[in-house]
Amino acid sequence: MLGQVRLCYNSAMKMFTVEQLNGYIKEALEGSGVFEDLWVAGEISDFKRASAGHIYFTLKDQASSLRCVIWRQQAARLTWAPQPGDLAEAHGSITVYLGGGYYQLRVDQLLHGGLGRLWAQFMAIKERLEAEGLFAEERKRALPAWPRRIGVVTSESGAAWQDILNVLRQRNPLVEVILAHSAVQGDEAPAAIVAALNALNATGLCDVIIVARGGGSPQDLWAFNDEAVVRAVANSPTPVISGVGHDTDFTIIDYAADYRAPTPTAAAVAAVPDLVQISGRLEQLRGMLDEMVTRNLAGWRELVRREQRALAVHNPLRRMQEQRQQVDMLRQRAEASMANYLALQRQRLQVSIQQLRSLDVQHVLERGYALVYKGESQALVTSISQLVPPEAITLRLADGTAQASVTRTEPKEP
Repeated sequence: MLGQVRLCYNSAMKMFTVEQLNGYIKEALEGSGVFEDLWVAGEISDFKRASAGHIYFTLKDQASSLRCVIWRQQAARLTWAPQPGDLAEAHGSITVYLGGGYYQLRVDQLLHGGLGRLWAQFMAIKERLEAEGLFAEERKRALPAWPRRIGVVTSESGAAWQDILNVLRQRNPLVEVILAHSAVQGDEAPAAIVAALNALNATGLCDVIIVARGGGSPQDLWAFNDEAVVRAVANSPTPVISGVGHDTDFTIIDYAADYRAPTPTAAAVAAVPDLVQISGRLEQLRGMLDEMVTRNLAGWRELVRREQRALAVHNPLRRMQEQRQQVDMLRQRAEASMANYLALQRQRLQVSIQQLRSLDVQHVLERGYALVYKGESQALVTSISQLVPPEAITLRLADGTAQASVTRTEPKEP
């Protein structure tokens, strides 16, 4: 109920100043709580933007008009440029301007005509489906890294289809693209989108599906806020990429899809890897691998050379060759030693032979000596005392014997 402005009458009429009366009216309107959180629809006129950044305009219809103001902070957030004659929906609260003595709508949101109702419907659908868990992160699936077939739900006559097709051909010409044509705007669009999505899933051929259309007004994009479309996207057995509108556009399927792309082009980019980039990366990796292999081979070659040198030093065959050489040297030394020993023994033998020859009776006899034997006894005579003249003796000479007789003996003078 509105607050009351009470004018007191007694014996003398109470007099108000203009400021007092306007203050009472301001308190009554702003303090009632009735004129807060309002949506007002009308046509924009008398649009002015102050140097300070505030915006002043009037909303009017066929019967009346309402002054409006948007303060600088809210005006900076406007996503469109209002023009006189535009239909608009303004959200805000009623305030009274004391200095002018008039009331106005202090606007905090200004939408194109009809968007207020659409926004309310948008939030109602979003909140209901979100409460059911259709937007939960654990429901979302990772996109396939190497898809072979891409399904696309969009209008075959729209620019979005050509953009998607061009991007897919540029990034990965090997991928196969299957188009499920659908209306993407108007009353028939939600059912067509659901049918196209179900048809692609029924084939079982697609690795990922793109649901897309180009930019437009919120009314143009409304089919992608339809509850049946959102449920079809959320329940799709194939991962779904949402690529609807432009960067600032949001639809409810963006929350239900496995991946939200800001544009149809971005959806195509997200769907497939770039073969050119991958090829360049593979070339870089191949160069790194070649360098690593070359470096490792050089290291292994050096290791093999070291092992070969170590093997050459400790090779049993080489040790056997060295030992054979030592055996040859020892044999040569043994042979030389044996030769020296034999030569010495031969020399000693010759000396012994000479000595024996000097003691040989025959050799002595050949030098003119003779052996004297007694006659019958043939006893060797070594002293004249053994002889009694005329005793018969036998003389043994070098070349035979002779018979003789001793006539006299003469002892050796002392």
